[in-house]
Amino acid sequence: MSDILNVLILSGHMTVEHDNAHRSFRLHNQWITTLLEDTGRFRVRVVEDPRGLPASVIDKYDVLIVIFEGRDGYHDMATGFGAETDAAILRFVHDEGKGIVWFHGSAAQEDRWGYPEEYNVMRGAKLSAWETGLRPRPWGEAQLHTTEPRHPITE
Repeated sequence: MSDILNVLILSGHMTVEHDNAHRSFRLHNQWITTLLEDTGRFRVRVVEDPRGLPASVIDKYDVLIVIFEGRDGYHDMATGFGAETDAAILRFVHDEGKGIVWFHGSAAQEDRWGYPEEYNVMRGAKLSAWETGLRPRPWGEAQLHTTEPRHPITE
């Protein structure tokens, strides 16, 4: 493995709360890119519309950062990544053991929107604006098992 970790930011289509004159997902992309690349340990790329992104693209990276809500308003129905991208992300994390970070508003995914339940497990939280709010899962319900404790991401 290279000393440089490749990061892919899956971005775009944010709610008006996160994409307006005072706050922009593009500024978040720039901030996170600068923060990571300035360490000398990461190379960051950004995709502003990850819907339909295939495994052949996602698999080139070591970690994904999700800055994507897929909706315009907080109470709107979200447009997900699509079956191909969902499958690629699930394989990326579950089968390949690579990392994913759900940034801020991206953690908001209602069950009725059709996202895979595994995303709730990956985040360790589940949001329902109408039922439960953002609630952490009980300890032990979603555990991370580190198979390579000396991996550069965990260092």
